[in-house]
Amino acid sequence: MPDFDLQKFLPYRLSVVAEQVSHAFAERYASQFHLTIPEWRVIAHLGSAASLSLTEIGQRTEMDKVKVHRAVARLVASRQVKRKISNEDRRIVLLSLSATGRTVYEKIVPLALHLENELIAGFNQKEYEQLTSLLAKLEQRIAGISSAGRI
Repeated sequence: MPDFDLQKFLPYRLSVVAEQVSHAFAERYASQFHLTIPEWRVIAHLGSAASLSLTEIGQRTEMDKVKVHRAVARLVASRQVKRKISNEDRRIVLLSLSATGRTVYEKIVPLALHLENELIAGFNQKEYEQLTSLLAKLEQRIAGISSAGRI
């Protein structure tokens, strides 16, 4: 069996870095806005769309159905998200930001952009372009692997 060093295993390293970034961002908005990471992800996606279904949010966030459902339930209870039955398909519930949710979104986006700027401050322009290009390649690669049923 070949040697296996988890600290050098790319999927593990990507997961750890993603969690670290999520937690760094959550530290900035959690106390002020009382949102969990899944709740912020729902708000972020609804902030850039007129309305989305639970399924669409799950697909966009890569979160499991239970996590999405819980986040949405809390956001509806706190009146940050509104629910509406779809006119085209009465089985589908469409979600959108309420005025309160829109205000939260508009206050958090600058925090998100500031964190992004802090993260990329360690890169020069060429390195940043390489990073975004490599991430795009990884996204394409994983889409090809998972759609082929190999994961």
